[in-house]
Parts: sequence; C-alpha cells; structure tokens
Amino acid sequence: MKLAKDASIDAFALNMASGDDTNNIALPLAFSAAEALGFKLFFSFDYAGNGSWDKSVVTGMIKKYRSSGAYFKEGQKPFVSTFEGPDNATDWQDIKKDTNCFLIPDWSSVGAQPAVQLGNGVADGLFSWDAWPKGPANMTTYPDASYYDFLGSKPYMMAVSPWFYTNLPGYSKNWLWRGDDLWFQRWQQVISLDRQPDYVQIISWNDYGESHYIGPLDGRQYEAFTIGKAPFNYALGMPHDGWRETLPYYISMYKSGSASITEERAVAWYRVNKNNACLDGGTTGNTANQLQYEYSPNNMMQDRVFYDVLLTSNAQVQVTIGGVTQQGTWDQEPYRGVGMYHGSVPIGSASGSVVVTVNRGGTTIATINGAAITSDCSKTDGKNNYNPWVGSGRGPPIAAVRTYGDVKQLSCVKGFGVYEFTGVCDFACANGYCPSAACTCLKKGDATPPKETGMVGYPLPGKSGSFQGLCSFNCNHGYCPNTVCGTTPNTGVVLSYSPFLPPACTGGSGSDAFQGLCDFGCHLGFCPMAVCKCTATGILVQTPAKTSESGTYPESDDHGLCKFACEHGYCPPVCAKLPTDNTCDGSNRMYSVEDVPLGEIERWSNDGQKLDHISGSGDQYVTIVNLTPYRMVHTSSPTPYQFTVWDFGDIPSGKARKNKAAYDLSSHVGSFSDTNGFANYRLEGTDKTFQVHVTSHMPDKYERRVVFDLGGMGMGWRELGFPGERVSVALVITGSEDFGYVNSLQLNNIAWMRSMYDIIKYRQLRHVVVPGSHDAAMSKISDSGWLGGGIPDNTETQSLDHYNQLRVGVRYFDMRIASIRGGDFWGAHVSGNTGASPMGSTGESLDDLILATNRFYTDYPGEVIVWVIKYMTDLNTDHASASARYWDADMVDKFYTQLERITNRCPPNMSNNTMFDKRPINEFLDANNGKGCVLLITDGNLLDGLPKDRPGSGIYHLNDYFQTDDYWPNKQTTSDNAPLQVDHMLGHKRDKGNTDAYTIMQWQVTPSAGDLISGLTLQLIANQESNPALYHYGVNKMTPDYFPTVILHDAVGLFHVKDLSFESYNPMMQTLVIGLNLYMVTQNCIVSSISNPLVAAKAKAKTLGGSPTTTLHSGFKTFSGVIFANGTVLDEAPPGFCRTCSYNDTDTIDHAANGTAVGRRRWTRGTLSRPVHVE
Repeated sequence: MKLAKDASIDAFALNMASGDDTNNIALPLAFSAAEALGFKLFFSFDYAGNGSWDKSVVTGMIKKYRSSGAYFKEGQKPFVSTFEGPDNATDWQDIKKDTNCFLIPDWSSVGAQPAVQLGNGVADGLFSWDAWPKGPANMTTYPDASYYDFLGSKPYMMAVSPWFYTNLPGYSKNWLWRGDDLWFQRWQQVISLDRQPDYVQIISWNDYGESHYIGPLDGRQYEAFTIGKAPFNYALGMPHDGWRETLPYYISMYKSGSASITEERAVAWYRVNKNNACLDGGTTGNTANQLQYEYSPNNMMQDRVFYDVLLTSNAQVQVTIGGVTQQGTWDQEPYRGVGMYHGSVPIGSASGSVVVTVNRGGTTIATINGAAITSDCSKTDGKNNYNPWVGSGRGPPIAAVRTYGDVKQLSCVKGFGVYEFTGVCDFACANGYCPSAACTCLKKGDATPPKETGMVGYPLPGKSGSFQGLCSFNCNHGYCPNTVCGTTPNTGVVLSYSPFLPPACTGGSGSDAFQGLCDFGCHLGFCPMAVCKCTATGILVQTPAKTSESGTYPESDDHGLCKFACEHGYCPPVCAKLPTDNTCDGSNRMYSVEDVPLGEIERWSNDGQKLDHISGSGDQYVTIVNLTPYRMVHTSSPTPYQFTVWDFGDIPSGKARKNKAAYDLSSHVGSFSDTNGFANYRLEGTDKTFQVHVTSHMPDKYERRVVFDLGGMGMGWRELGFPGERVSVALVITGSEDFGYVNSLQLNNIAWMRSMYDIIKYRQLRHVVVPGSHDAAMSKISDSGWLGGGIPDNTETQSLDHYNQLRVGVRYFDMRIASIRGGDFWGAHVSGNTGASPMGSTGESLDDLILATNRFYTDYPGEVIVWVIKYMTDLNTDHASASARYWDADMVDKFYTQLERITNRCPPNMSNNTMFDKRPINEFLDANNGKGCVLLITDGNLLDGLPKDRPGSGIYHLNDYFQTDDYWPNKQTTSDNAPLQVDHMLGHKRDKGNTDAYTIMQWQVTPSAGDLISGLTLQLIANQESNPALYHYGVNKMTPDYFPTVILHDAVGLFHVKDLSFESYNPMMQTLVIGLNLYMVTQNCIVSSISNPLVAAKAKAKTLGGSPTTTLHSGFKTFSGVIFANGTVLDEAPPGFCRTCSYNDTDTIDHAANGTAVGRRRWTRGTLSRPVHVE
C-alpha cells in the first residue's frame, strides 16, 4: 500500500471471488493496514471467478466495512465495483437500498448500451475493462466513447493497463494483446480525451498471470502459474516496478491538468526474447474466444526497446545492446518541452545486456541497466517469454519545474483514426478538432489550423454519420478527401455495425474432423488459428442464440471448437455433447502446491533375510490422504502420556501426510495401555470433523490398533489392527460439501466406474486412473501339470482370486497366459516368457478367469476392464529347444476361441484410426447396451505369420490398437523403485500432447527368488512396504497435470496377510482411485471437460445416513456404521456405543456389553471365530 500511495494511487480495488475462504482472513488485515497508512480500499466483487455472489453476503460485507475510515467513498456513499455479473444486475436494487452504495460495475461482456439498462438502470455509472488494442494496432478511445454516448451524464471509469500476455492452459487462456507503446499512449488518451473520465482504474497491481502487474514481484503470489498450468513462470525475473515511476506525473496531469517535476526520471521496457527467438508456445495475438481474428504474435509485437523519460527540457537518449550503441529518437515530446518524452529504438539483430542512458550536454541524467536480450529459452520451456522486463533510473533532485499551462485548456495537436477515418482524423486532430467518437487524441498543445475556406463538407452517400463533423471541419480548412467527404448536403447513415471495429473472420476451413467445425466457427468469427485457417474477413456475423448444450472434442485439443459450435446449435458427431452449465473452465482448481514432507519408505530387506522393522519398536504410523477441496486442520490432540513422539499435522488439499506416534517401551515395561492418543481434525471452512485414535492395548505390545472415527462427518467408525510393526495404515477421504464424501472405511463402491459415469465418460481411456494387478492370475499355486519350482512365497503375487480383485476395484490386469504341454491354458509366473528355465508356477486357469469375469459383469455391470495378455507360449520342460515352445496356428486359434467365451468383450472390428487409449471411455462403458466391456489386448510371443489378434471377435493387438507406456526399472526395494516411477510419471504431462500416454506405474518391487525363502513373501513385502508407500509418497507427487493411468501392484485388496475374508478386504486403493478421478483429474480442463463436481455438484444427490445436512452424488455409497478389528460389521452403532473406545480381546477398556441388540441379531464381543456382518 505504501508503494501505491507513493505512486499517487488513491485506492486499491479489492477483487474478491465468491466463496473464497481467504476473503474473511485478508479483509480485516487489509483495512487495518490501510487505516494506519491513510490509504483507501473499495470492493470489486468478482462474479466470474467462482460464480455469482449471494446478494445477502454482498450486503453484509459492505455494511461491515463501509464505516471504516479506509473505505473509498463517492460523497458519503461507499464505492463498489464488480468484475462482470450482468446476470445479477437486479440484485443490486436491493443491495443499494440496504447499503446506500455507489455502484460502478464492469459489465463489459454485454456492451455499453445493454449495461446501462440492466437492472432498470441500477448502475450509477460504468467501468469498461477494455484497455488493450486488438490486432497489430495501437489502442484507441472508441470503446470509451461508446460508454460516454450511452451513459449520458452518469460517471465513467476508464481502464489503463500497460500490457497483456497470458499462457495459462488450465484457464483456457493463451494469448497476448499488443503492449509496446500502450502505457504511454493510454495515459495520453486519459489526459487528452475531449471528456475526461470520472475515475481511472489501473489494471493491475498484482495480476502476474496476465502480465499487467505494476506492483513488485512476490513469490508468494505465483499460484496462478501452478493452478493455470503455465508452461513456465513468465513473471519470474520480470519486474514491472518501473512503470510506477511515471504515475505521479500522469495522475497529476489527469487530475489538475499540470504537474511539478522535482526529479527527472527514465523508464524502459522490452521483451528479452525477440520474435522467433524461441517457440511461440501456441500463444496467439488476439483470441478467438472473444471472436477476434487471431494473428501470430510475431506479427503483432515489435522488437523494440521503448522508453518514457520525464524531463524539464529536451535531452538525448542512447540505447546500448550487447555493447552496440544506437542514438534514440523521440516519437512524441511534451508541450513546450516540459513533461513526458516517449520513443523507441529497434533491436534488430542485437543481443546481450541492455543499457539506456539519458544525457544532456554531456551530463548523464539517468541510466537503466537492463536484462539481456537472448535467444536462450532453456529456462522457459523452449518458449518465448512475451512478458516484458521493465526498469527505471532517476536523476538527482532538482528545483521544481512545472509543466506549462493547463492541459485541460489546450487543444489536440496529434491524433489518429482507423480504416476510412485515418486521413480525416490525422488532419483534424493535428489542428485542434479530435472528436473521441471517431478519432483518438494523443497530445494537446496550441493548435494552429489552416485558414477557413468556407467550404461546407458532408459525408458521401452511404458513409457513416460519424464523418459529419470531420468532413465539415476538414473541408472548411482545406482538406476534403473525395473518398469520404463531399459538398452535397448529407447527414450520413447509421450503420448496423461499428466502422471502428477491426475485421472479423467470416469464413474458414480445417482438415479432417475439424472441417465442418471450422466452416461453422470461422463464419461466426470463432476461428482458432491452431486448427483452422481463416479464408475471409469482414463485419462480424451475429452468432445464433446459445443452446442448452456444450461440447468437447475427446481426442485432442480442439481449442474450443466443439464447445463453441455445440453452444450455438451445430454439434456434429465428432463432438461429445455436454450441458452448458457443466463445463470445465479452470476456475475451481483447488489442488494445493504446498509441500508436505514425504514419508519415510521402509525397506523390506536389511540383509536379504528379514523385514527392516525394528523388533519391539514403539513406532506406529497413520497416513491420511486428503482428496477434498479443504485443508484438513489438525486442531488438537490430548496429551498422550506414554508416547515419546506424537507427530500429527495439517494435510493440505490434494496431499497426504504420514503421521507418527511412538510408544515409550523402555519406561513402561509391562504396561502399554494409552487411551489418550487422539488426533482431532477439522475440514477447514466446513463443520466437518473426524478423529484418529492411536491407542495401545495392555498387556499387548502388539498388535496395536487404530480407529478412524468419521462421526463428525456423518459417517462411520472403524477399528483396524496394524499389518506389521512400523507399517502405515491409511485413511483416504474424498468428496466435498456439495458432492458428499467417500471414505476408505469399507469396500462399498464395487462398480466404481459406473458410479462416476457422468464424471469420467468424456475422458480418454488414458485419463482415467485405475488400480492394476501385477501378474494378476497368480493368486494360488495350481496343479496344472507343469512344475517350475515356484513356491507361494516367491510366485504368488496376489492374494485374491480374479473375481475378488475385480470387487476391490482393479480394472487393469497384467495377464500372463500359457498353455501347459500343448493342452489347457493357465495363468503363469515364470522366470522367462517361455519358461525355458524351470522356475515359476501356474495360477488360476483361463477357464476360471473367464468364469470370474462373466460372473462379475452379471453382478456389477457397467465397468471397463482391460486385460493385457502376455506370454502366449507353451510351458513344457520336455521341449529341447525354445522354438518348440511357441504356439502353432491351431493353438492360437484355440486360445482366441476360448477368449470368445468372455460375454462382455468390447465391440468387434473397432477402427484403429484412433488408438483405444485416446478414445473417450464412454465408448467402452456404453458397450453391450451399457454393461461395459472387457478390452482384450494381446502382447504375446507369437511367431511371425501367426495372427496376433482377432479383431472380429474383439481381440486386439497392443501396438496396433492400444499404446501403453509401461515402465519397469526392476528394483528390489520401494525406496529404489518409487523415485524412479515418480520421475517417469513426471515426464508425461497430461495435456493431450506427445508425452501424454496410457502410463503404467509399476509400484511393485522385484526381489530375487532367493530372498523369498526365509519367511518373506511377495505379498508380505507389498502389504508392509510398497503398497503403504503409495499413499504417503506416491500420492504427494501426483498433481492434476501429472498422474498415472494404472497403479500396478501386488497383493491388491489385501490389508493383512493373515486375513482374506471379504469383510477385511482393503478399500484404500478403491477409494484412492475414486478420489484421484474425482478430485485430481477433474481439475485438469484439458483432459476433463466437465466442471469440477466437488465444487459444483450437478448430479442428483441423496441424503446420507447419520448426517441429514450432507448429500452424496447418487452413484456412490458410504458407510456410517461400525467395523471392529476382527471384521465384525454393524450397519449402525448400538445404543450407548463408545466412539472413543478401542475394542480388543481384553477387558481393560470399557465397551458396549455383550448381547447388545442391533437390528435382528445380537453381537458378542471377543467370541467370534470369524467376522459376521450384522444386518
């Protein structure tokens, strides 16, 4: 604020989005600081960011702060503005009545004339956001003149901005408008308008994402680059402070007509990357989103060094680039030589450091040492940075020198017009007549027009009435161009379009799928140059009224073509239809960029023989995964008296935290009971709370228990034993207040894809995150007739059979199928693809796998399952050579014929013009009359000449139809494997670009078989090391821009190696992928076209049991009962149930009495031989 006040700025417009939690935090601080400094503030309610404001909230905020001495007022009325919100204009009738506010809104999107009439003329004046030129031209005052025309005597707030460049794909923004001379020329327009504005608003103080900031750089405010998925931070190292140096002069000239100079100053600005120095990054000059003709930025931006110099008399300027100096010139000098000088020099082929020097008579007045001009784009992702570097320099203090006269009393002596108005405006403005409705004045002074001739001029027939005054003045002073003016009386015509608007695209073409879309869009001015070619220009054609539909192009970035076309009545089959109120615009991005310490990854092997879990350790870990829009705030924890470490903390949105509790075993030998280990959490900005109980159980050292109590969220309670010492147990919560919440207490969303059909249906297959099963058929050692020496410890990768793997959420299966001695087909796990060395074994038979799949589709239709089938060879150790182990044509035919028994295969004879991984998933979800389908992909070891697939039966070959990025670094420990998997994931940005792939993150480790003979097993390692690390390490590396498609792992759905009952299946992975798809991927508008469902739930909702105020998306289920560590499930808590107790097999902790009635049955604590689900 002090910097702004020093620059003669009167007030800050506080732009605020609806529902932003930071408003209530920031406003008291802002007003306190402003009051102390004597600075002013006023509200600007942003109706575009998070949607409309509730008028009662607006009223309350104005009433609360209008009495502050820092609130800016018009007379006695609190001054209020908006950014957009014309649809809510009528709200202001009540708001003004209740607050007596003075309303100057920005309703630029509807234009000046409609904006004046909105809400029955409720606005006291208007603000126009139109501060930048369109196309390769300078800024004009035509938009300002139109506001004056319709406002009448009402006040007008004019916008001034120095620059505009944005590259934020997450907000569908990547364009620039010409800056160059804009800062100087726009201020000249403010000063020189024939009717000066009542207010001037500078855009902006700190909008780094649009490059028009004049405030200082602030690394704490760069979130726009992360949220908006900028390819690089283009504000970094690009200060704009120099533009503030000229503000005291400009503001004084605007307010009083003169200014006093006590210090000569120089400001220079330029882009450090010349045109064509690097890639343009897809940036356009102008934007089709606003129906503007798009240019290459190279055809709009000038490679020049621009400078403003405030002088008391003329001086010389020199610009040195890379040691080569050129003499600068002035494009404009001030009235009588006192004031602001402006000019520029071409950069040409020069590069290197820039020095601007101003001197007079051999004495240096000011020097600016600037950043180097370079073609090195290694720090900007290979792209041009179109954001300028701005610097300044000052001369020594001098005795005050005042500008001559009052600029308000002077006449225009320099101006310009556009198109047909160029000549007449140039002449008239130079001679004192410069009507803002037709011309733009840039300088005032003493006009000396030529002598009057007495000729009376008129517009030619058919010409705009705007020529009337110009022809009259010009012809009378000796300039009467016969192209627009004549001497025959004529008032001109009222055109149906503005003659001052730049030409729009009126026709165009595109290739392949875009031909029809480009033809439609370009005719209406929407012609994105990345996918269309504009072939005709002219007057903008009126667009048809919007429909209730929108659309998206599922296969690649269509730059908004489908959205525009579908919204205006043309929605061809290449577009996926969307309702207009459910499209992603990037405004509700919630992912936190806050770093969270990565949890330590336990090593399964210290010496190749045992788990590295310290014997007798008191350490206990709980990982909490937050896939909600809210920060999970650790509010309090009662003092635990037997813990030496209690490390629980906040979990930002989109992150996970591995929390630690360590028991003091040395001080409490024989007594390990501590019932005080409660961590209390609150979802920030909501009334939702939950507890984590980490308690010990006398006289047990182990197993200890953890309780997740979600009662404060209207959900359930679950007690879990830890799978092993130092092994982290995870709680996953996703959802929101609008959507409802899904948690990992129970496995209750088995058909999870169908449950979120409306959310994922338009995503490409590669953009739907799924759990994957590594070596999926190896849930047992089978008697197939082939013995390869494999034992369960080193061969069984899975605990659950195929049907139950599907039930815990797995949708990608690494299927390794072999024939046994030329006979039946079995799943296998062998040391080589052909089992040449006798190491390995067989698992489930293909018959059983097919039966399980068909059974699953009967029980849970509507899912998409991917089988990638490997091996496809014969296991027979009697074969003398490897070649004898390859299938012949009959065996291949037999195999494909058996696969045809899968009843819900994906459709036959699908085209491979678009790879399956790049197709929208609804093509597969909707197959078989909405039952979904199994996508059968072969990747076997077949001999040349044999059919690699059978497309006519829905059996397709990997490389021909389906492309994956499957990374296997072959590491023995998770601490080695996980960083490599994460790095690989971060090399595949989710932007539909070349690196965006169907990525398979192989989270399982690969120990040698010899290490797995002393009590260690593949499943134990997965259960106690690699799978837990996914939640506290892997999740924290995932973002809306970087996430895997498949999370491949061992021991899917296994919580404890000793318990394979369904009630004890692990729901964490299922909930995680629901959360990643629901929370993470929906924030990426490039790959997910619908609006973020967690912020604006559009689907039908239902009430959750236990919480009448919480709603849940109709496709999901949640759990509000009780689950005990032994697997006993109660659908609802019994009367008097103690939510803060832990229940074990001792009598040391109070609990509900045996025999407590629940529903139609009774439950008995501690006497159940196996879990019982209580109805």
